[in-house]
Amino acid sequence: MKKFFHKVFDRMRSVDQRFLPYIHRNQFFHGKIANRVLVVLLFPFAWVYSVWMRIMSRFAEKKNFQTQLAIVAIIKNEGPYLDEWICYHRLIGVEKFLLYDNESTDDTCSVLKPYIEKGIVDYRLIKGRQRQLVAYHDAVLRYYKKVKYLAVIDADEFLYSDRDDEILPYLDAAFSKNIGGLCFNWLMFGSSGYLEKPEGLVTENYLHCAEENFLPPNVHIKSIVNPRRVRCFVNPHSALYLKNYHAYDTEGNRVDGAFTKEPHHNGWRIDHYFTKSKAEFTKKRLRGNADVLIFRSEEEFDLNDRNEVFDDGMLRFSQRIKNEITKMRSE
Repeated sequence: MKKFFHKVFDRMRSVDQRFLPYIHRNQFFHGKIANRVLVVLLFPFAWVYSVWMRIMSRFAEKKNFQTQLAIVAIIKNEGPYLDEWICYHRLIGVEKFLLYDNESTDDTCSVLKPYIEKGIVDYRLIKGRQRQLVAYHDAVLRYYKKVKYLAVIDADEFLYSDRDDEILPYLDAAFSKNIGGLCFNWLMFGSSGYLEKPEGLVTENYLHCAEENFLPPNVHIKSIVNPRRVRCFVNPHSALYLKNYHAYDTEGNRVDGAFTKEPHHNGWRIDHYFTKSKAEFTKKRLRGNADVLIFRSEEEFDLNDRNEVFDDGMLRFSQRIKNEITKMRSE
């Protein structure tokens, strides 16, 4: 009986999360109560939907994909950082960026213009608050037949390995028949003592990070998923997967939820430039969160500004990133 109710709860979460892109296109259902009423009404269809998704995922797995690896991200006023973030990830094998702009007021559109024109970025404006999961679900629904692997990360997060320069061979080897997603731990980078934004790349200025045992931040995960095996995203860190599929970390341990039991930074990880300089964090704090209706506190800077370990691994990419940015701007 307990197992049955767990299944019912999962189906309810699936309806609540997976249908958000459709529900929120109708302004009437922006209210929390109206949203919950609609979820209850849709619940009988959730079982049919789940079976349909399993069937469709099997057919879609046999397709030749237009894109091997894409990133989906929701962005807001990230203009100064997007060139570096996109060009770096292109160097390690990311082919396309599915970017949902949550009403930016900076130069985001002009920065993205050459990438959009070349088909590297698929750009969509997404209005309102608490839109992060809506963006993720919309991306899965639009691209699950087109994209083989989908990385779900933010614009201050960089996929990084101290062993490899390309991630696709790792993904092809790691994904197996029962893997829905691969989980990568954060490694939190601090301000490196900067009070104001320095000139140059984020990855060449901020070279100090927390120790591996900095908990709980470093046990947070971000995921690269097989979008045909995703039932829904329950938060920005983790997903619910279709029956018989699960998430695993880089050590081969199954992960249920948004955290691993301990951090793993050997091989691939997520370098998380959460604070940057004090001035940059202040701007970030006032921008608010994309997944909850709260503003970050000033205390979060002091908590996460960890600089105990010097890590210059990203410097080997610096010149290639700059060359790629120059190439994109000159063509």
